[in-house]
Amino acid sequence: MAETLPTGLRLGHLAVLGALAEHSGQSQRSLADALAIHPTDLVAIVDDLLGRRLVSRDVDPEDRRRRRVQITAAGRRLVARATAASQRVLDDILTPLTTAERETVVRLLTAALRPLEG
Repeated sequence: MAETLPTGLRLGHLAVLGALAEHSGQSQRSLADALAIHPTDLVAIVDDLLGRRLVSRDVDPEDRRRRRVQITAAGRRLVARATAASQRVLDDILTPLTTAERETVVRLLTAALRPLEG
């Protein structure tokens, strides 16, 4: 999946974009907490994404000390392309399995990831 990202972007960038695609307008702090990324590392990722116009960053009108991060239309398009690419990779990996085996894999992975959803 990382191979499908534009040059210079890593999976951490995609994680931030994915989180913003679900809940745009989060503060940098809440975004860092949700993704378990050190705030300093998040600032570097957001700065990279800003330079590529995949996100925007504004002052939070409720607390001017905070910065809100929002995904742009270009960021949403990138998330959609990456999601489609990951689905193709998953389909390739699961090709040898029967439908029942695929359903079992999805069920088990869903159960394993549930605690991470917070």
